[in-house]
This record gives sequence, structure tokens and C-alpha cells, in this order.
Amino acid sequence: MRSSLIVLLALVIAVLATPSPDRGDSGQGDSKRGQDDRHNDDKCLTDREAEAIMHDWISFFVKFDRSLAEKRIADGFVLYSESINQITPNYTLPISTPQYASKAAFLAGQAASADGTASFDVIAHDHGCNSFTFRWTGHFAPQPVAGIDFVLLEPGSHRIRAAYSEFNTLGFVLAVGCTVNCAF
Repeated sequence: MRSSLIVLLALVIAVLATPSPDRGDSGQGDSKRGQDDRHNDDKCLTDREAEAIMHDWISFFVKFDRSLAEKRIADGFVLYSESINQITPNYTLPISTPQYASKAAFLAGQAASADGTASFDVIAHDHGCNSFTFRWTGHFAPQPVAGIDFVLLEPGSHRIRAAYSEFNTLGFVLAVGCTVNCAF
């Protein structure tokens, strides 16, 4: 039974990992090549644009600039982060509930929390026509925190419409001064 479950799991992983000629990097026609992208009239994100938007996104968590956020964030914006949800006091909503379900909630939350005390290094990044992903290290005392963000953009305008951000939650909890007392 156990070996057949492992074989089934390996088969599923192999099928999911197999590239499809009909998809770009996100599986939604979000190809860097542009010819398969029917969403943005051949206006794929350039490397320079992707880096600029990525650095603006990071800045929203370092030193919040409301006017820049108003320009970069789409009206229907949503941010998902199980990492943040799990460390939010008294959080009892189901898994995959947005951390910020609207642009207004994001603007208010970041204005109150991005005080300029954090810094981030981008370790690796890549982009499609309407998305980018990056691996980062956030520098908090007493230890750094590692994470990854996947950010989706509106076709054409390249305003940020959704983001998925996950990070080393325990590292963050310790970095902000909490202690953890576990008995295993």
C-alpha cells in the first residue's frame, strides 16, 4: 500500500512538472516570449520593468510610500500569505483566506507597519509577461528571514493585482522578539 502511494505521488509530480507547449511560465498564457500571451496585446513585461516593479513591491514593506502604492497597486488587489496569517493573533479564518482582501486594506496595513527598519536582499528573480517571482532575505535582528513572493500583474498596465508571499515564520517570530517554548 505504501509503495503504491509513493508511485502514484511520483507519477502525479512527473505529470505536473512536464512542460506544456500551450502554457507560459505561470500556466495561464503568461509567457515571456509574448506570442502565446493573449492577455496583453504583445506588451510583455521587460526585464527592466519587472525589476522596477519588484523593487517598488519590496519598498512597500520597508518604507511605505502611499502615492507610489496608489499607482502600482490595482483596484482589485489581494495578498495571500499563510505565513502572515499563522502569526496573526487570534486568527481563526480558513486556510487561503487573504491577508489583505482589498487595495484599501493593504494601503492601511502597510502605512501602519512599514517603518523603514527592515531591509531586503533579492537572492533570485524571474518574470513572465504579467508576473514575477523572487526569493528574498529580510534582515531583522537577531536573525535574517528567508521568503519567496509570486506577484501577478494586470495585463497592459502592469499594476499589481495579486501577490502570494511566504516566509520562514519561526525566523520572523524570533526576529521580532518573541520566544517559542515547545515540547516535542
